[in-house]
Amino acid sequence: MNKAVCGFLCLFLLRAAVAQQPSSLLLECEQALVHQGFENISLAAAGEDTLYVDYENRVFRNEVTAAGVVLAALNEKLANVEVVALTPRNRDLAICTIYVPLSAYREFISGGLEARALAEALVMDKGHGALSTAQQTSRAESSFGRVDVTVRPGVAFQLGNYDDRLKINLNLLPELSATLWRGGRLLVQALVPLHDEIGLYTNEVRLSRAVLNQWLRLPGDGFASVSVGGFYPDRYGAAAECGYYFFDRHVHLGAAAEYSGFLLYQDKKWNYSDPGRWTYRTHAKYIFSRIDLIVGVQYAEYLHEDHGWQLEATRIWGDAEVGVYGAKTNVDRFGGVRLKIPLPPKRSSRPARLRVTSPGYLQLGYQATNEVYTIGGPVETGVTVSTGHDLMDLPKRLLPGYIRNNLGLWKKATGYLR
Repeated sequence: MNKAVCGFLCLFLLRAAVAQQPSSLLLECEQALVHQGFENISLAAAGEDTLYVDYENRVFRNEVTAAGVVLAALNEKLANVEVVALTPRNRDLAICTIYVPLSAYREFISGGLEARALAEALVMDKGHGALSTAQQTSRAESSFGRVDVTVRPGVAFQLGNYDDRLKINLNLLPELSATLWRGGRLLVQALVPLHDEIGLYTNEVRLSRAVLNQWLRLPGDGFASVSVGGFYPDRYGAAAECGYYFFDRHVHLGAAAEYSGFLLYQDKKWNYSDPGRWTYRTHAKYIFSRIDLIVGVQYAEYLHEDHGWQLEATRIWGDAEVGVYGAKTNVDRFGGVRLKIPLPPKRSSRPARLRVTSPGYLQLGYQATNEVYTIGGPVETGVTVSTGHDLMDLPKRLLPGYIRNNLGLWKKATGYLR
């Protein structure tokens, strides 16, 4: 009797173990994505008609292009699958999920369906990752511990500000960055001055940022960020930020705060103060999804004890961004322009233990003020403490409207297949 029971249990456990093994189709799809350079890959089959695909893109500059490459790499292998649920990740955190009917996708890339019709067929949600099912692959190609080396150009303009002259500041920002664990990132960045007409900085190579940052998913459709270390400009301390999306990611409400002290390497010695300065900001933003326009209002306490309201608008064109803003504080009024210009290449090399990559973008900024001028040394207003990890950038190019407006990139995706 005991032998029969033991035999039955062994048979039951063996069948359960076999059932947990991913099918050959899932493993084949996994290897196809590994070949394209994706990381943190996990696939799960829900029944016979839906395939869940989790992946992280650190190869393609544009996230919609990356999603198109995933679809193109898997398309011919999914003869009996009706829906592919794509979940792009960042630092192994799910950003959103895109449900793609394969019949509509195939008709679109063959030219038989317009982009607008495909956009209407897509379903998107906040992102939940691959389902926990009997047919699921293990996580492949972990991004943890892989180091990227990047040299960023730094450019600042001053026109009609302080003493009404055009001044230019040029520098290089070499950096090392690595994802350490889920949501965790280490960033170490130096500043190498090349040409400084503004006179706000020293001429020595100095630390720009040395930050340990943690991103978190919050209940509902929210994200949070916590940072400790050295921040820009010349600060050290701790920072926290959180934000929530509402109404199908058309509304974003967020807040951030920093507690910091002064830190500057000058004349071969470290100059610092005890932490004691609080800065903060709260904002509300609305995303006009049809035209990729983000407008917002913000109240902030800035670094030099000036505080007030700010209005801003950012328009996204593909990989480029143009932002304008204006603010009124207890000290003055100021405004400016922010530009984000894409840099080649559109596709980076595959992630590795150590990789040299392009910065992807050139960020330019110009700010002018109407009342504060140079009297002795420059007087800055509207200065914020920057950790280098803006939470709003996390899902920006995976917002529902942006994805639907840029589906034309999926037709070009087959040209990126290796």
